[in-house]
Amino acid sequence: MHEQLEPIENNLNHYWSNIHCPRTDGTSTWKSEWRSYGVCSGLKEVDYFRAALNLRKNADVLGALAEQGINPDYRLYSTEHIKWAVNQKLGVMPGVQCRDGPFGKKQLYQIYLCVDKNGEAFIDCPKLPKLQCPEEVLFHPFHTWMLNATSPAKIMLPTEA
Repeated sequence: MHEQLEPIENNLNHYWSNIHCPRTDGTSTWKSEWRSYGVCSGLKEVDYFRAALNLRKNADVLGALAEQGINPDYRLYSTEHIKWAVNQKLGVMPGVQCRDGPFGKKQLYQIYLCVDKNGEAFIDCPKLPKLQCPEEVLFHPFHTWMLNATSPAKIMLPTEA
């Protein structure tokens, strides 16, 4: 697998890296994604990942949210407003997944988007996994120092920094 992806490896490392702790080069993540989804796509391996990178660029979910005033700034945002913001940009309704976050709140964890079989366009998802989010969720910023697995990071509000 690794040799086949050499032409796009820099983009994969940049946009589809493995940010688990400790950080790896992403190869195991790419292999898992290929086995789970890529083999069913009908695309060649390198074409599958090229299509994924292209869709990622076209999605610009963070930009879609920012255009509607939704930013990773520790504030609470309406889950429905998050869905609406993505829909305004992409024309499809996303799924939103939340996880336990700081301050006893649920935080935005993932935005689910579905793609047509050709890997070229976003579509409304025919079925989503069971996703649970409260009416309002915390949009927590991400910083590279959060990847440090050797010591637990204390989450601080901007006013505490």
